[in-house]
Amino acid sequence: MSATAGADASPGDERPLPEDACIAALRRMYGARGQAGADHILPFLTDDFAFVPAGTDRSSLQEDYTGPAGFARFIRRQADWTDDTWWPVLDEMLVGERWVVAVVRVETTRTDGTAGRFRILHRWQRRGGLFAAFRSFVDDQAAYDRFHTATDADSATDSAGQP
Repeated sequence: MSATAGADASPGDERPLPEDACIAALRRMYGARGQAGADHILPFLTDDFAFVPAGTDRSSLQEDYTGPAGFARFIRRQADWTDDTWWPVLDEMLVGERWVVAVVRVETTRTDGTAGRFRILHRWQRRGGLFAAFRSFVDDQAAYDRFHTATDADSATDSAGQP
């Protein structure tokens, strides 16, 4: 949970970086569930925040989500599809000046009863005290793709009826 402070630090000189508001919000997000969790991080996303979920292009959840509204839309769509059982549990977080890497695990069930269990790496890019981008990488891509490509996923809409 620490990173080398500053580019001029000597080897072995590792000091924890201060916990700023954006990192504190990220920790609160991982400590909550569903939309309530996402609400913690939305004020800390840049207007041009970019998120591309891990996985397959065959799922209707797979697209580029932009800005806080795009991220909130993805969270709603995923929650609707999994009865809000998909929410990552934080195992470890590494904080750097420009990047935050979170190792999470998810145990979830789709609305059709299909269960999934995944370990996922979340990579958050920081810019000016906010998060500018987010990527996720999964430990078992084939299982993740199977979970996300069922007929149920291909017809996923959010609670507002949006595809």
